[in-house]
Amino acid sequence: MDINPRKDIARKMIMLVRQINSNFPGTGVFPVGDQAVTCWTCHRGDTHPVSLGNKRYDPPAPKQ
Repeated sequence: MDINPRKDIARKMIMLVRQINSNFPGTGVFPVGDQAVTCWTCHRGDTHPVSLGNKRYDPPAPKQ
């Protein structure tokens, strides 16, 4: 087996995707039809996924 740490991280992410897809189908939360999580769900084509917690939100503008 390859000991490259990046490949190890990728393997863990693939396992995560498989676990999510096998444990959460048909729970009544999702819309009708096939639903699945993929790498795109988090990464959106980027190497490091950006969560809402990483984005900066300024306070709302004062009401006039």
